[in-house]
Amino acid sequence: MNAKKIITTVFFLSVISAFSQSLDTFFTHAANQNLKLKQAYIDFEIEIQKIARVKDLPDPTLSFGYFVQPIETRLGPQQAKFSLKQKLPWFGTLSAEERIYKHKAEIKFNVFEAQKAKLYLQVESAYYPMLELQERIGLQNEFIKILEADKRLTTSFYKNGKGTQVDILNVDLKLIEANAKKLRLEDLLINAKMHFNTIINRDLHSLINLSDSLHITTYDYKLKTFDNHPTIKVVNEHILTAEATKSYALKTGKPNLMFGIDYFVIGELNQSSDPENGRDALLPTVQLSIPLFSKRSKSDVQIAELNKLKYLTLKEEQIDGLETECEQQLIHLKSDHRDLISYNKQIEQSLRILKLLYVEYQHSELDFNRILEHKEDILKLRQQRLQILKSIKIREAGLNYLTYTSIQ
Repeated sequence: MNAKKIITTVFFLSVISAFSQSLDTFFTHAANQNLKLKQAYIDFEIEIQKIARVKDLPDPTLSFGYFVQPIETRLGPQQAKFSLKQKLPWFGTLSAEERIYKHKAEIKFNVFEAQKAKLYLQVESAYYPMLELQERIGLQNEFIKILEADKRLTTSFYKNGKGTQVDILNVDLKLIEANAKKLRLEDLLINAKMHFNTIINRDLHSLINLSDSLHITTYDYKLKTFDNHPTIKVVNEHILTAEATKSYALKTGKPNLMFGIDYFVIGELNQSSDPENGRDALLPTVQLSIPLFSKRSKSDVQIAELNKLKYLTLKEEQIDGLETECEQQLIHLKSDHRDLISYNKQIEQSLRILKLLYVEYQHSELDFNRILEHKEDILKLRQQRLQILKSIKIREAGLNYLTYTSIQ
């Protein structure tokens, strides 16, 4: 196989580091531990072994015959016969058969690649929800600290006669609620981590250290070709296999050659003065099969042509499906980006309003509960923004899978 496949093999067998838990590390661990992926790779190796087997010629045939009643010849009686024969298929038959198995090996390899791509998509689809929950917990911790500062502020205002005890109690209620929500989010993150460990085939309670964050990177939203996708490569290899099978079927309809050599053991004649008395005989032979009945070969050719037609239509269907799904993902992704811009603007504007509300409260012109409600609104906007970021990352992962980008 080419260098790219060798590198992929080394990647498949690499060992993960226990101290680094980036997304690439999880990819590697998932690939190394996934049993279906291992089975697919073993199927590929089996096909590789078949290629070497096809190159061999048929075993030569050695036979021995003994004349119970020797046949008399001029030089003496024939006592025994040795025959060695080698069958040779028609020119190019073995190379045609080898091409079939090479394409079959490519099919198995691309099946392996397709399963790996799906596994990576599954890993990413479970990874980003964990990041979202982790950042939501961070937002909740930040909100709790803000509420604690608000409690100190309302207490100070109450002592100075500018506020009411109700303001303090309202902050206490929000603190209780915020801490309860934080605990629920932590439980959700624990469950998400257990689910993620199941996907990458680790112990449920294995440590997951999330060092990444949800952020947007520049992405090319243009449609790409799908020829590099492993599922399309599988179909392409099936088409090439059908062509090679047709070529092989045509070769099998040709004559077969048989080269041999017969060795006759000749006994000596009594009272013979012939100088070649008892000399053994050597007889080279050539045989040629006549393909009078070639219906099987013709049938195999027709089957190969039908298989090629079947996979050509399947390729068209699969490309149409990938293109449709890709366009749908692009529409959703652009919509998510518009929503992200909207949330950023809303959060920015809400923070400006919050400053004005504090000014009104300091002049005893506002119920503090309005400030608390506005802060909750800002928190919800930030949480919704995180949901959009998660959605964008998952959709990008889906597009990477559809176009087979950043999979290797």
